[in-house]
Amino acid sequence: MPKMIAGPGVRSVPILSLRTDLHRELSDAAARGTVEVTASTPLRPVDVEGRNVHARFPGGPTRVLLTAHYDGVGDAPERRFPAAADNASGIAVILEAVRVLTMRAVPVDLSVAFLDAEEAGAWGSAHHAPSVHPDTLVINLDGAAKLHQAASIEAGGPAHAPLSVLDQAARETGVPLRAGAMASDNRRYAAAGLAAIGIGTGMPGYQTPTETPDRVEEETLLAAARLVTATVWLLGQPAD
Repeated sequence: MPKMIAGPGVRSVPILSLRTDLHRELSDAAARGTVEVTASTPLRPVDVEGRNVHARFPGGPTRVLLTAHYDGVGDAPERRFPAAADNASGIAVILEAVRVLTMRAVPVDLSVAFLDAEEAGAWGSAHHAPSVHPDTLVINLDGAAKLHQAASIEAGGPAHAPLSVLDQAARETGVPLRAGAMASDNRRYAAAGLAAIGIGTGMPGYQTPTETPDRVEEETLLAAARLVTATVWLLGQPAD
């Protein structure tokens, strides 16, 4: 069940998950005939606090915000899922891109936001988006672990110009792109009227105990870092 993050007007909906072994047993039983299941699940709200982490590197006149969420998902008995792909890989790429960009004069007014509570409904970005300057161009990275055929791109808000620059950066760095759904923090920024682009690649072991660091491909991390760095750099260049 992919997250559906469409913007404001969110309401709470209970979601139940079923253990894989039970699902298999029910599926097998259903294949043999009608199955009737009765279950009872207590529901209780859980209040949590989140923390976004921000940084700013003043530079050129164009405002660019790089974002990635640092929270993970999946509490198993006495175990927390590794979340190496979703989204430790995205955090790593943004850190590397910022490191490279700040080695010399930053060509844009660069801000960075590492966001909390994306897995709980993108509340970190929902809290942050209204405070962002309306002229800011937002690039959100969610997953940079395994580049299959192309990186998935979703644009929202008035993102025509930065999307064109992203396409140019992709051609210069050799990273193939394709249109694809990115149900992540980028949608919160787009819903706030900002030009927002979501970028993601494959995520092996997505939101399971097998989402381990050894499955994050170094080549994909480097490719994503080159793409983000080149895009920000081009956004800071004077228009022809």
